[in-house]
Amino acid sequence: MSLTQEYFKLREEAIEHAVLRNKFFQRATESYLKGDRANAKYYSTQGRYHDQRMIELHEQASEEMFLRRNQNLSAHDQKVIDLHGLHVDEG
Repeated sequence: MSLTQEYFKLREEAIEHAVLRNKFFQRATESYLKGDRANAKYYSTQGRYHDQRMIELHEQASEEMFLRRNQNLSAHDQKVIDLHGLHVDEG
């Protein structure tokens, strides 16, 4: 699989987890406001799980991108690193 394909696959999967995270947190809020604390806790736990997976996948994508783009980097011959494809906070 090419670098670009791997990168987009990981980012796309991370986005899917972000969407699920948002849905579960919304359900948690709705359940809490209705007084249904058991379901609120369940949905909140699910939301946190998907949030963690999203973070892990974004980290994996950025690490893979950085390592593959800078695999020939040597401390002696290059003072520039390639940050293309990374989000601002990852750079």
